[in-house]
Amino acid sequence: MAIVLQESLRGLFYAPFYAALALDAYAEDGVEVHFSEAPGFGNAPNSLAQGTADVVWGGPMRVMTMYDKDPGCDLVCFCEVVTRDPSS
Repeated sequence: MAIVLQESLRGLFYAPFYAALALDAYAEDGVEVHFSEAPGFGNAPNSLAQGTADVVWGGPMRVMTMYDKDPGCDLVCFCEVVTRDPSS
């Protein structure tokens, strides 16, 4: 079963994800990944809610925004990639 991985925006700080895709590192660990772009800036969480993406990378602001719109939202942040200045 493939995982649909969607980017929410393109940034240098996500380089490790792009490197893993380019090197086919996910497949080496037995994970099939289909990569896609969000249909517009800030729309990646909607893709999760609609079921068109399984995993999205992005900051906690997107999740907090979804909770503001839908308090019953079940999105979670589970990994930290950028620790210092995510706006660099």
